[in-house]
Amino acid sequence: MVTDYKGKWRYVVDGAAILVALYHIFFISGLADFLGVHLFLLRYRAGSIVTVIILVYFMYPAQKKAVRTSPGRLDFLFMVMGIAPCIYLFIFSEQMIANDQMFYFVPAVLTFIPLMIALLEAARRITGIAIVVIALVFFLYPMFQSHIPGLLGGRSFDFAPISSLLLIDLNLGILGVAYGAASSIIIIFILFSNFLITSGASHFFLNLALSIIGTVRGGAAKVAVIASSFFGTLSGSVSANVAATGSITIPMMKSIGYKPSFAGAVEAVSSNGGQLVPPIMGLVTFVMADVTGIPYWKIAVASILPAVLYYVGLFVQVDMEAAKTGIKGLSRDQLPSFRETMKGGWFYLIPLAGLVVCLIVLKYQPEVSGLYAIVTLFVVTLFTKDGRLGPKKIIKALVDGARAFVMPATVCALLGIIIGSVMQTGVGVKISSFLIEISGGSILILLLLTAFVCYILGGEMGSIALYIMMVALTAPALLKAGIDTMPAHLFVLWYGLTSFITPPVCIAIYVACSISGSGTWETAFTAMRLGIATYIVPFMFIYRPALLLIGSAGEVVTAMAACLLGVIGIAAGVSGYFLMRLNWIEIVAFFCGGILLIAPFLSSNLVGVLVLTGTGLMHFSRWKRAKRL
Repeated sequence: MVTDYKGKWRYVVDGAAILVALYHIFFISGLADFLGVHLFLLRYRAGSIVTVIILVYFMYPAQKKAVRTSPGRLDFLFMVMGIAPCIYLFIFSEQMIANDQMFYFVPAVLTFIPLMIALLEAARRITGIAIVVIALVFFLYPMFQSHIPGLLGGRSFDFAPISSLLLIDLNLGILGVAYGAASSIIIIFILFSNFLITSGASHFFLNLALSIIGTVRGGAAKVAVIASSFFGTLSGSVSANVAATGSITIPMMKSIGYKPSFAGAVEAVSSNGGQLVPPIMGLVTFVMADVTGIPYWKIAVASILPAVLYYVGLFVQVDMEAAKTGIKGLSRDQLPSFRETMKGGWFYLIPLAGLVVCLIVLKYQPEVSGLYAIVTLFVVTLFTKDGRLGPKKIIKALVDGARAFVMPATVCALLGIIIGSVMQTGVGVKISSFLIEISGGSILILLLLTAFVCYILGGEMGSIALYIMMVALTAPALLKAGIDTMPAHLFVLWYGLTSFITPPVCIAIYVACSISGSGTWETAFTAMRLGIATYIVPFMFIYRPALLLIGSAGEVVTAMAACLLGVIGIAAGVSGYFLMRLNWIEIVAFFCGGILLIAPFLSSNLVGVLVLTGTGLMHFSRWKRAKRL
């Protein structure tokens, strides 16, 4: 639980948050180099951890109180345990890199252990015990590998070399690639998102969606889908997006007649899907580009059709629920004017367009593109009264952005321990061999096993952290089985995200329920139905890579048409409605016809078309008869 402070400590905490934001902006922008302050990566990342740890222990004190007057002694103890080793790293990093032998034994113990303990405790306070246990298991594994029988056994490593590797290696370990992504890409885009929200862009996009589709059947829920997917793609945290947009969209959906459980489920599924929407994809696209070597723009473009299938499945069910329960759209006089909305906020589109141009056309580094987007937002809002970013708004955006950054930063630091252990011991290859062995050479069984592992290990750690861990542990199995790099990496990302809406973890559901007032299990099962595309689309693009634009134009069009019709059929089947309520025969036929259409075989596709066509005609005939009565 985040704690607020009374008196002077409130200003101290806000000051620490501003320090976090300005430290990263100062170096990412190149201003530090311009002023002659040159830091190589190890020193920069060590300084970044210092700022994050200070803010974490201010925000999440040991004593759980909503309001406090000051942090406790235990908080200061953990704070010192975390920042002292990083200061040591900051000062002596050049000598360590030049001769890492000097770093073994006593320096390794005195530096690595306190920092790891501070990070573990920080992660426990922020996200819970799961990531802490996983990190500890992977930290101890290299040192006890020789005592483990069977496939996971191997040669054990000494404590000192492992500590040195996990501390100063710029690819593996605490300050490795995972934290590198956090301290460059994630921080900038989180700040950009918060500057957008602080300037009033969230209200503009919400009103824009209302003005366009607010009058249609179930319009409030469709507005929620659009708004949540938009802000979800900018954020690396599903639950944070549910909390931010759900506070507006869930009450709006309830007000027009949607059940609380349905409203909460729509928000959770929409926010979860935002992590899959190009061009930002919850920032994970940039990390995937670094990990795979595939250009960013190729990943973003390839993800368009799967994202379309995801939201078609959701939109169809939202519409059918509205028809089934008789929920109408809002009247035009209840909605903002499209013309007035655009007139009052069209300039918010400029930073987003500039961001896309920088990323895809000019191919700038993601963090540089994010900075340009922030600067562009500053410039375009100067000429507006309500959107202008004055001193108060700037401070609020910096503070809120830094507060949002501490969770992914802390988790990414711990992920370095997992990555270092996996790479040093080769356990990822062992797990891959094990999965391939028990799958018996069947790609389908291997995919199901990989999906299960991704779901089990998934949790509230943000899409980037989740992706990094999944890539280290499960993607090698798919690659070893001959699946192409992009489909394999997108598969583990999609299935890792299922944990946010699937019981018993389903963190996004808990957040949505706290707003909607609905029951957890009812909301979770509704979310699984609404988000059924989350579970089936990954299998589609594995078996039909044309959905990722891999193949000829004809193959892409054929695959998309078949899968689009299949998703609509499945959505109708699970919702139990099309033109009117379906009987049980129609439910089975729509669902099975949809499954046949998404299968990668022409014969099954043709059968699926016949099943859906025949069922649709019979359903239409029944609907016409019912209308005459």
